[in-house]
Amino acid sequence: MRVIVLGIVMLLVPSPSFAQELKSQKSKMLAKELKETINDAITRIIRYEKEISPEAKIEFNLIQDNEETQSFGLILKKDSTSVILVTPGSNAEKFGIKSGDVIDSFRVNGLDVDLRKPVLFKNGDRIKATLTRGATKVEISDYFQLPQLPAWELTLVDTINISDELSQPKPEYAANSCGHISTYFRPPPSKSIYPASIDRVNEQKLRTEDRIIKVKPGKYTLMIKELIPYRETVHIRRFNKAEKPLQLEITVEPNKDYYIGAKFDMAQRYAKAGSEFWQPVIWKIADKDCEF
Repeated sequence: MRVIVLGIVMLLVPSPSFAQELKSQKSKMLAKELKETINDAITRIIRYEKEISPEAKIEFNLIQDNEETQSFGLILKKDSTSVILVTPGSNAEKFGIKSGDVIDSFRVNGLDVDLRKPVLFKNGDRIKATLTRGATKVEISDYFQLPQLPAWELTLVDTINISDELSQPKPEYAANSCGHISTYFRPPPSKSIYPASIDRVNEQKLRTEDRIIKVKPGKYTLMIKELIPYRETVHIRRFNKAEKPLQLEITVEPNKDYYIGAKFDMAQRYAKAGSEFWQPVIWKIADKDCEF
């Protein structure tokens, strides 16, 4: 038996207490606007989903990856290097570029760049440019800086119920008790832990998209596949074209979420074929109500 379950609504928005902690009145107003905007959008999404599935219960998780690249913040005339608009708060504005300037040369890390084509800059890129402003030549030399932005993402998540025959609840647990095993949330790369996927729970094969699994309390054997970014394992992957899943034993308790990831062994970064350069791990256990 395979049951698809959509969880309850979870809004991660600025609460009144959060707004009170802000010092700036402008920040408080923006926090209030953000809350209203998010709630309005989610309300409409729920309404549209209910029109298709009246019994559906929707769960949202708001997460955003940290941005690694960004545009410079200029709008140029078509087929020209004359600046029409400078985006407020952008690096272009911080460097002092103004509307009406003509960009004579623009170099990034010593290489010429054509700003008439889409260009994304990384934090720390060295920018050198020469501008014509009226009858004046202006020289710019500075480093590109990415703003510190919070991580967020709006995602509709579904969960699956593992078949009843896989695990019977322990006598001390209520018959409707359960917990979750999850690969949905992003692990902390600062601790060399990266995303993973669950290939099997005991002997039950899962789909790739099954990232939040509801199970009864008990012991499980998971087969985990690593999703470590290629850039971290480029040397290893020259030898290992298809990594086999590794086993992870887990004991699930009621009302607990177990976050699964792949722990990368930096010492094995340049290992040869056959070496185990990672291990499946439980990188977080969180409290969350759960019942069948």
